[in-house]
Amino acid sequence: MTETIHTSKAESSVLSSILDCHPFLAGKVITFTSEFDGTERDFSKDLEDQFNNIYHEDYSSKVDGRPSNRDEMKKLYEELLHRRARVSVERFDFIEANCFLLVFHLIYEGRSTLVR
Repeated sequence: MTETIHTSKAESSVLSSILDCHPFLAGKVITFTSEFDGTERDFSKDLEDQFNNIYHEDYSSKVDGRPSNRDEMKKLYEELLHRRARVSVERFDFIEANCFLLVFHLIYEGRSTLVR
Protein backbone atom coordinates (compact mmCIF):
# COMPACT_ATOMS: atom_id res chain seq x y z
CA MET A 1 0.00 0.00 0.00
CA THR A 2 1.36 3.43 -0.93
CA GLU A 3 0.84 6.36 1.42
CA THR A 4 0.52 9.86 0.01
CA ILE A 5 1.97 12.65 2.12
CA HIS A 6 0.97 16.18 1.15
CA THR A 7 3.57 18.90 1.68
CA SER A 8 3.99 22.54 0.77
CA LYS A 9 6.61 23.60 -1.80
CA ALA A 10 8.85 24.94 0.96
CA GLU A 11 8.52 21.74 2.99
CA SER A 12 9.11 19.62 -0.11
CA SER A 13 12.35 21.52 -0.69
CA VAL A 14 13.50 20.95 2.89
CA LEU A 15 12.56 17.27 2.78
CA SER A 16 14.39 16.92 -0.51
CA SER A 17 17.56 18.32 1.11
CA ILE A 18 17.15 15.81 3.97
CA LEU A 19 16.75 12.97 1.47
CA ASP A 20 19.92 14.09 -0.33
CA CYS A 21 21.97 14.23 2.89
CA HIS A 22 20.48 11.46 4.99
CA PRO A 23 17.75 9.31 3.39
CA PHE A 24 17.29 7.04 6.44
CA LEU A 25 16.68 10.01 8.75
CA ALA A 26 14.41 11.64 6.17
CA GLY A 27 12.09 8.65 6.29
CA LYS A 28 11.88 8.92 10.07
CA VAL A 29 11.15 12.65 9.98
CA ILE A 30 8.56 12.31 7.21
CA THR A 31 6.81 9.44 8.99
CA PHE A 32 6.71 11.30 12.31
CA THR A 33 5.49 14.64 10.96
CA SER A 34 2.85 13.01 8.75
CA GLU A 35 1.05 11.89 11.94
CA PHE A 36 0.31 15.55 12.74
CA ASP A 37 -2.32 16.15 10.08
CA GLY A 38 -4.89 18.06 12.08
CA THR A 39 -6.64 14.93 13.36
CA GLU A 40 -7.08 14.54 17.11
CA ARG A 41 -5.47 11.33 18.38
CA ASP A 42 -3.48 9.85 21.23
CA PHE A 43 0.30 9.56 21.38
CA SER A 44 0.37 5.86 20.48
CA LYS A 45 3.17 3.36 21.06
CA ASP A 46 3.95 3.52 17.34
CA LEU A 47 4.23 7.31 17.45
CA GLU A 48 6.38 7.10 20.58
CA ASP A 49 8.74 4.75 18.73
CA GLN A 50 8.94 7.26 15.88
CA PHE A 51 9.64 10.07 18.37
CA ASN A 52 12.41 7.98 19.98
CA ASN A 53 14.01 7.49 16.57
CA ILE A 54 14.35 11.27 16.13
CA TYR A 55 15.00 12.58 19.67
CA HIS A 56 17.96 10.99 21.47
CA GLU A 57 18.06 10.74 25.26
CA ASP A 58 20.44 13.70 25.66
CA TYR A 59 18.32 16.01 23.50
CA SER A 60 18.10 19.63 24.62
CA SER A 61 16.95 22.78 22.90
CA LYS A 62 14.90 25.93 23.36
CA VAL A 63 11.19 26.30 22.71
CA ASP A 64 9.83 29.83 22.83
CA GLY A 65 13.15 30.91 24.39
CA ARG A 66 12.88 28.39 27.25
CA PRO A 67 15.22 25.40 27.70
CA SER A 68 13.55 22.16 26.70
CA ASN A 69 14.49 18.49 27.06
CA ARG A 70 13.26 15.28 25.48
CA ASP A 71 10.45 14.67 28.00
CA GLU A 72 9.13 18.20 27.54
CA MET A 73 9.16 17.77 23.76
CA LYS A 74 7.20 14.54 24.09
CA LYS A 75 4.61 16.32 26.26
CA LEU A 76 4.42 19.11 23.69
CA TYR A 77 3.72 16.63 20.88
CA GLU A 78 1.13 14.81 23.00
CA GLU A 79 -0.64 18.12 23.56
CA LEU A 80 -0.39 19.06 19.89
CA LEU A 81 -2.07 15.80 18.88
CA HIS A 82 -4.98 16.56 21.19
CA ARG A 83 -5.19 20.09 19.77
CA ARG A 84 -5.33 18.78 16.20
CA ALA A 85 -2.07 20.40 15.19
CA ARG A 86 -0.48 20.32 11.78
CA VAL A 87 3.30 19.93 11.71
CA SER A 88 5.65 20.53 8.81
CA VAL A 89 9.43 20.64 8.48
CA GLU A 90 10.69 24.21 8.18
CA ARG A 91 14.45 23.67 8.30
CA PHE A 92 16.97 20.85 8.49
CA ASP A 93 20.74 21.28 8.91
CA PHE A 94 23.48 18.93 10.03
CA ILE A 95 25.53 20.39 12.89
CA GLU A 96 27.98 17.51 13.29
CA ALA A 97 28.08 13.72 12.89
CA ASN A 98 25.12 12.75 15.10
CA CYS A 99 23.59 16.16 15.70
CA PHE A 100 21.26 18.16 13.51
CA LEU A 101 19.01 21.18 13.68
CA LEU A 102 15.41 20.34 12.89
CA VAL A 103 12.86 23.14 12.94
CA PHE A 104 9.17 22.24 12.81
CA HIS A 105 6.40 24.65 11.87
CA LEU A 106 3.37 24.04 14.09
CA ILE A 107 -0.12 25.27 13.30
CA TYR A 108 -2.87 24.75 15.87
CA GLU A 109 -5.82 26.67 17.26
CA GLY A 110 -5.11 29.58 14.93
CA ARG A 111 -1.51 29.83 16.17
CA SER A 112 1.65 29.37 14.18
CA THR A 113 5.05 28.78 15.80
CA LEU A 114 8.45 27.26 15.11
CA VAL A 115 9.98 24.56 17.31
CA ARG A 116 13.56 23.38 17.12
